[in-house]
Amino acid sequence: FLDNEEIVKEIYKIRKIAKKPACNADIYTPTDDELFSNLSKIKSLNEEVYKFYLALMYSGVRIREIEACIKGNHRIIEMGSFKKILLNSNRVTKKCYYVYLPKDFELPKDIEIKDLTRFLNKHKDIIRPKYIRNWFYSKCLDLGIPTGVIDFYQGRSPITVGNKHYLDKERMADKCYEKIEWE
Repeated sequence: FLDNEEIVKEIYKIRKIAKKPACNADIYTPTDDELFSNLSKIKSLNEEVYKFYLALMYSGVRIREIEACIKGNHRIIEMGSFKKILLNSNRVTKKCYYVYLPKDFELPKDIEIKDLTRFLNKHKDIIRPKYIRNWFYSKCLDLGIPTGVIDFYQGRSPITVGNKHYLDKERMADKCYEKIEWE
């Protein structure tokens, strides 16, 4: 049997051999003007896709989480100027507990990811949904919202011990979402 020191050395050897190749990060973030121009165009083309994009913009979550909110019968908690939908989705490194939305916002009723994909294939010039997440993250940073709270909104798993155990994220997320003005 190996002692602890030998085990650690073996782990480091394996990590060196099995390094993940570096990749170029896709860091494009649309400007407010680009996003709102696209939203106007989408609204003129398809009302349901427009509402789907608004849901992405308001929440910062992935398309799968919005689709789950539309399809599922989830508890809605109303909080002042916003509501949060209890999703409690857990997919490996994606842990989306709530989807935050403005109180008066209505989710689209009749759209699935396949409809969104068809729309995007037909309209190649429309900003892709993944970039809406980047925009949301940047908007929150501009408002001084801590990155751990933004990660909570967007369903990222916490990385640091402090974020995992000591931060009352839900309470902070509720407080910070009030700062975001959508009009």
